[in-house]
Amino acid sequence: MADRIHKKLENADQLAEHGLKQCHLESERNVWLYSFSDPFTTAKNVAHGDFPKYGT
Repeated sequence: MADRIHKKLENADQLAEHGLKQCHLESERNVWLYSFSDPFTTAKNVAHGDFPKYGT
């Protein structure tokens, strides 16, 4: 079970890194990274800027 969880985390990390390469604006990077930290990310939260900013 631990191996399966570890593999899922590796896959998520690879997806996050690949997606970051597609982001051109800081706001895109912030929203992309936030979506990994909060599975209930909403457009309303993003539109209002109700998410933490990440240094990238």
